[in-house]
Amino acid sequence: MTDFRFIFSADAHTGRYEPGTTAWQEVLEEVKALSPKPDFIVLGGDMVETGFDWEYEIFNKTIANYPIPVYVAMGNHESRWTEDLYQSYTKYFGSPSYSFEHKGIHFVTLDTTIYGQAYGHLEKAVLDWLSEDAKSLAPEKPVVIFSHHPLAYPTEFTDNWERVFEVLAGRNPVLHLAGHGHAAVAWNFNNIPCFMAPAVMSNQYLICDVCEDEIKIYQKTVGKEPNYWQSAQLDKKPLQSFPVPSAPKYYHWCYKTGGAIYRAVAVGEKEVIVGSSDGVLHCVDKQNGKALWLYKTGGMLVGEPVLTKINNEPAVICTSGRGVVLALRIADGKLLWQHQTKRALSSSPAVFNNQVYFGQPHVFTALELLTGEPLWQKEIKGLVNVKPAVNETGVFFGAWDGNFHAYSHGGEMLWQKEIADLFYFSPSTGHPQLAGEKIVFTSGVHQQKGGVWALKSQTGEVLWTQAISANYCTPLIYLDTVYVTDLAGRVYAFDLESGTQKWVIELMREVFNNQPLYFKGHLLINTLRKSIADIDLETLTFKFIDLTKCYLLSQLRTDGESIFIGAFDECLYAFK
Repeated sequence: MTDFRFIFSADAHTGRYEPGTTAWQEVLEEVKALSPKPDFIVLGGDMVETGFDWEYEIFNKTIANYPIPVYVAMGNHESRWTEDLYQSYTKYFGSPSYSFEHKGIHFVTLDTTIYGQAYGHLEKAVLDWLSEDAKSLAPEKPVVIFSHHPLAYPTEFTDNWERVFEVLAGRNPVLHLAGHGHAAVAWNFNNIPCFMAPAVMSNQYLICDVCEDEIKIYQKTVGKEPNYWQSAQLDKKPLQSFPVPSAPKYYHWCYKTGGAIYRAVAVGEKEVIVGSSDGVLHCVDKQNGKALWLYKTGGMLVGEPVLTKINNEPAVICTSGRGVVLALRIADGKLLWQHQTKRALSSSPAVFNNQVYFGQPHVFTALELLTGEPLWQKEIKGLVNVKPAVNETGVFFGAWDGNFHAYSHGGEMLWQKEIADLFYFSPSTGHPQLAGEKIVFTSGVHQQKGGVWALKSQTGEVLWTQAISANYCTPLIYLDTVYVTDLAGRVYAFDLESGTQKWVIELMREVFNNQPLYFKGHLLINTLRKSIADIDLETLTFKFIDLTKCYLLSQLRTDGESIFIGAFDECLYAFK
């Protein structure tokens, strides 16, 4: 006799992807007719396609007045393209990490998402919450873990998954259910059964029947009979102490922040300034890694800070997820001015002469550097989350409207170039770069068009393109060469003038959010999974430098002597 039943599903992709909405509705119709009737449904992430308010409204209509409670988890499609750093999600669904009790089992839902990325990571705040949540649990209490990105998966969807089991040592995790991969996959970690659910958008889900001493898992396709898969035992012994592997020690110094580091640091004369996802801007002595000052902004910092001078004093400009642009004095971290926006900010600012430029959802803004007062704003049909490129001619940026834009410093449109009329091929994922009269940027590839673009900055005329998957990567222009990576880990060198390929190197490691760094005859590439590739430009040979156990999504920076990079282990590293 079944004590109770629940449904685990994932990857509905409702909203922009209309077949996903239809498939989710078909699953809901079938589930409410099941016998026995499920006590609740869990949708383990990617409930919507692109994380916009209008999509959440569509999703909520599908479950309005539904007779069975529906619990949700945040997936990468809720976080990857969101315009406001999760604020739409939390407005509709509350905290993305939470727990609930049901008939003797403790259910935990964890937020594994990274803003703007497809990959999984558990922020310090999530792990701290889990630690508090687990304190009251008896050692024998069964715990079921839900997340969008799989934990302990053989090919590692989540970089620091070990931390979950470190926190749950002495407790009784009996089952882990995840989505993300759109396939039915089972694996086992430390005698804990783990399952990836097939996608709702393919009309599939899992039935979980809880009996006296086990949870039976069935695969289900809409309109077909369920197929028994495997079971998880409820009477397991508490998890033993789980050691987390230590990171390599290849660094000069390491500075610990309180959150993941998304973007590059700003390197000054004596200091390195970095933002972290816990909302703190850190000013660190670049010689020894000691904190000089901290400034709490109150919102996630996912943009790159920029150094400048205000009234002849060194200053730093940063954008915050609280919806504010801040100018701070570098000498002591004193606030010089702040500019409030209507929406959260994920872009990196740029400074030229006496103006500060930044993007936000549907708006591009210029501020007066000395005071932070608005000079002009332009309505843009999509999110702008890149660091704009600036020169004497004007300011240049791509947006999620599929266009690349050029404005004068007075706010007049110089030109606009359509890159793609499809949402996913935006030129607003890598930062544009200027070299003389050329501007180089990346986009997605659609129908063998796009990838790397070189345009004439005065007119927007296309000079050349290369169809490689370089979106989310930023080019480096050094002398007469454009260096750029693709997502598969290839490093390309193109002639700046003609776009002719000079060479390509296959690193055989994923690369994401990269900008190559030129350093003393070498090209340094931060690979996604924890290492830096060091390419000798004379011999075109390379080696890897292992640096951390977590993702490297922050670009490398140098002062000519040391190299600085932030990581998702909350650390800022300096090495030589």
